[in-house]
Amino acid sequence: MSSDGQRQGSRWRREQIVRLASTGALTSVEELAAEFAVTASTIRRDLAQLTADGRLARTYGGAIALDPHPETTLRQRIGDAYAQKQAIARWAAAQVRPGENVVLDAGSTTGALALELRTTSPLTVATTGLTALQALADVEQIHVQCLGGTPRHVSQGFVGPLTEAALDRMTFDRAFLGADGVTADPDALAPFLAAGVDTVVVDSSGNRV
Repeated sequence: MSSDGQRQGSRWRREQIVRLASTGALTSVEELAAEFAVTASTIRRDLAQLTADGRLARTYGGAIALDPHPETTLRQRIGDAYAQKQAIARWAAAQVRPGENVVLDAGSTTGALALELRTTSPLTVATTGLTALQALADVEQIHVQCLGGTPRHVSQGFVGPLTEAALDRMTFDRAFLGADGVTADPDALAPFLAAGVDTVVVDSSGNRV
């Protein structure tokens, strides 16, 4: 197929993905790959582009039509439910043992967790979040791995295929992930490309929190 034909095929397929997602049901990568007779990697690229265009929100393993309310930024969320976030961070930090290899998602609660982990050492922490990176970068006994990719300004975290490729080569004792909501299934919701990153993290971790 020519490059023009491939682009037209991609546009048509993405329009159909949006249509299916707008029915209100979760659309899984596997179902879409079977529906359009393409690979799961092709569907993930389609979902990445559609979420980048603001037409879909990614979920673990699929996509859902966007809610009309815009997503709040990390700066806006950081003060919301502050006491609860601190309590979650303290509890989560208590689960981590010295010598473990953990991964932290981007977000305000995982940023609070990173601050709590400053006194837990030695430790290896991989993170997609700038808040966690800033909290741990100067702690000598904690080996920090920054997972690059495409910076997502709303969450102050890295997302996309480069991030997923790095995570795919790693394993963790514990993973701490944020979520923006839950569905009735119940599946955690993570908008944009972040859901693809979180899916890889889930597959690479012994304990997910």
